[in-house]
Amino acid sequence: MAPVTPTGEPAELVVGDSWRWRIPDHADYPNSESWTLQYDFVGVGILLTTDVTIAFQTSGDDENHWLVTVTSAKTAGIDDGRYDLFKRFVGSGTHSGRTETIGRDGKVGGPPFSVAIREDPRVATAGMFQTHAERTLVVIESALEGRLTKDLESYQIAGRSISKIPIETLMKMRGRYAGLVQQERTGRITRRHLIRFPAHA
Repeated sequence: MAPVTPTGEPAELVVGDSWRWRIPDHADYPNSESWTLQYDFVGVGILLTTDVTIAFQTSGDDENHWLVTVTSAKTAGIDDGRYDLFKRFVGSGTHSGRTETIGRDGKVGGPPFSVAIREDPRVATAGMFQTHAERTLVVIESALEGRLTKDLESYQIAGRSISKIPIETLMKMRGRYAGLVQQERTGRITRRHLIRFPAHA
């Protein structure tokens, strides 16, 4: 059985994947009255309407829906990051000359949809998807366990080399960064830790 095409604008997409979603025929901008649908992605990169294939379906599982597709060849060249997705209807025939951008609130001129486009995991390198807090926590734990490698000895936190930070300060920092990592992963706010560096000798 073929995979089900998701309905509605996506919240997350992946670089290098083929993208596909469907949109029901709009009551105010019906295909039968010569309205066409367009999308533009604008963010750290740009993916324009000319890169997006949109076709109105008159039969099958997607009947009376706009089917939106972007090939993997097109998405492979886009930069990952946060994008605004602009949705517009363009009129022809009796509606010729009209173009209306519809926001995520369903209103003309409303705020655009927001899409997170993730890096292609097939070309990932070690540590690529780690946040700053995750990387720093790993380095702190390595220092506390006495297994800092040469390339990590020069790692700096707040302008100080990890190898120069006292153990008791590192232990406090571990708690702080562990809290930050937990917050990033769960979305919950954790207790804040104040770190004071001892004065330089």
